[in-house]
Amino acid sequence: MATTKEKKQKGILVLLFGVGLTYFLTRNKTEYNDLNQSAGTLPRGLRNNNPGNIKINSSNNWLGKVPASQNTDLVFEQFNEMKYGIRALLKILKNYYINYNLTSIEEILHRFAPGSKKNTSQYIPFVSNRLNMAPDTLITYDPANFYKLAEAITYFENGQKATTISQLQAVNNEFNIF
Repeated sequence: MATTKEKKQKGILVLLFGVGLTYFLTRNKTEYNDLNQSAGTLPRGLRNNNPGNIKINSSNNWLGKVPASQNTDLVFEQFNEMKYGIRALLKILKNYYINYNLTSIEEILHRFAPGSKKNTSQYIPFVSNRLNMAPDTLITYDPANFYKLAEAITYFENGQKATTISQLQAVNNEFNIF
């Protein structure tokens, strides 16, 4: 039979384990996840802090990017914080519009998610419906339009709401993308 001293020691160990586990779980929880999911059940894009599921490209030295030697995904970029993954997506969308003159949902998504990556026949209608505009309609160069586009893209990429307009605005305000 356990002595009082042994019972106290076991109690302290259980308490310390509980505190440590609680700290670990809260420390590793993505701040943008308001869905109360554990890290193991989050979609890949959210686990990677990359809600646009941007593929690894060694020529892109994204701000906040996890170094290649530490990236555990091996296909998609991983970012230290969600804001850096959102920043990368917004910069890509801006570059498509400005540098490649891709000005419609259809044009942008054919470049962002070519048939080999995603089924664009499902992707384009999904995003078009979320934006309530035809796939070939000109998107005017306005940050609000890009927030809506990014929100729809991240929803499709993760199979659930992954970003909010206010998060996208906050990232744009912090990094002056548009």
